[in-house]
Amino acid sequence: MALWVNSGATSLQMSLDIKSAKGTFRFCPLFLILMFPLISCGSHHRPAAVLPPPSPQTGSIGVIKVAENHKYQLEAVFSGEGLEVGDRIEKVITSVTIRSKVTGRSVKYSREDGPAPEDSDAYFTDVWSPDDEWLVLPLKRFFGFCIIRARDALDSIEKQRCADILFVRIGPTTNEGLWHDFERWDGDEAFVFKAGLYGDSTRLRYDIQSSRLTALDPNAIPRTIEGWNDKGKVAIGSNN
Repeated sequence: MALWVNSGATSLQMSLDIKSAKGTFRFCPLFLILMFPLISCGSHHRPAAVLPPPSPQTGSIGVIKVAENHKYQLEAVFSGEGLEVGDRIEKVITSVTIRSKVTGRSVKYSREDGPAPEDSDAYFTDVWSPDDEWLVLPLKRFFGFCIIRARDALDSIEKQRCADILFVRIGPTTNEGLWHDFERWDGDEAFVFKAGLYGDSTRLRYDIQSSRLTALDPNAIPRTIEGWNDKGKVAIGSNN
């Protein structure tokens, strides 16, 4: 063991030499004593902080659904975002794009008279007719529907054209628009929808080929409403 003091009297160092068959090892006990508290403190395990689960975030969530047209190899791609409702996130469709599975060409459905961004339920996904010949897309709620031949879908949407339109309004004195809700297809060339205001609605059926509009509510033809398509006023018939 050797003990010495530096000439500047600024430090004290103790060394311990241990000889072994392989060589000499030098330890500095005082240095280890001074460093031990630091090493000891640094090695303590601290419990990890318990963080609350992340709250659900609203925003874009990409593709929500894809509806296929097998006859013409087309896809209706519905995209949207997450809307926070209470403690859950609801998927809300905000746009639809028609895409060719053969060429990859795609056109986003975007019209000035199209669904309003704030209307979270405007879009429906059952857009292709059962025989894949027709495509029906929503216009603004009070503007009704845009009807497109499926084989012309990409060009028609790009040029913002409809083969036919359909809407129902209160007439003939007020011409007040009605709120439209697509319900379902009824055969290959007709669909059922509701039109009304303030919770009072009428179910109607529109035949695309014949342009016939029929009231499905029993025993009555709503005389205060009238239908219009691309050619003009459409008479509303009875289902009886």
